[in-house]
Parts: sequence; structure tokens; C-alpha cells
Amino acid sequence: MTNHIKIWGCTVCMEGIVESGIGEGAQYVSVYSDKIEEALNCKPFLGTLNLIIDPKEKSEFLNTETDFVIKEFEKDEENFGTVHCYKVIINNEIEGVLVIPVRANYPNTIIEVVSAINLRSKYDLKDGDKVVLSK
Repeated sequence: MTNHIKIWGCTVCMEGIVESGIGEGAQYVSVYSDKIEEALNCKPFLGTLNLIIDPKEKSEFLNTETDFVIKEFEKDEENFGTVHCYKVIINNEIEGVLVIPVRANYPNTIIEVVSAINLRSKYDLKDGDKVVLSK
């Protein structure tokens, strides 16, 4: 994998590889949308962009305080877990939020990015394409 961390001044960048998810992103973004909207200052697109990353590089990239935490809550008698959120810039252009669910079975090699637009459409992304996140 060619993921890497670069530090230019105050900016930390991480490269990830696009991968299709299991199709649940829209449902979860919908449930968490009010809280994500506070960070984006606009309604999030109902879906996530999944990226494969190196866990060590993820740790280095996230080596700062969480920008905000969405605490566990209940909605319609269903529990939704805590999510750590980091504001990011996608491909040096689009503001977004990197969401890291806090649950035991979530893979450490996958991250999910939310933005106000459909990132796959905007950049004509296909599985295997590279995306750069910075903060």
C-alpha cells in the first residue's frame, strides 16, 4: 500500500485508497446528520466515502485531539454508539468530517469520510483510486 503521511508546515496529510462499503453509510449519516451538520455548517450527503489506510499512519494522522465527539444516544428505541470526528479537507478542496465509530468490531484499516456532497461523483472515484485527506 502506498499510504503515507506528509507534514508541510502545520498541515498533516494522509492518502487512502477508495473501497466500496457495505451500503450502510447513508443510514448512519442520516441518524447522525444533525450532529455532523454542526461541524460542516451544512447538511451532509447521505453516504460515506470509505478509504483503506495503514493503521499506523491513521494513528499518526489522528495524533491530535478529536475535533468533536458524538456521544452514544438512543433513537427510536435503538442505540447508536459514540463516534469520534475530525474535520478534514478532501483533495485540497472539499471540507469534510472523518468519522471513527467507537465499536469493537470496526476495522482499523478503514476510515469513513462525510461531506456535503457525493465525493465519488465529484471526483469520479472508483475502487482503488487515491484520495488525500489533510487537516
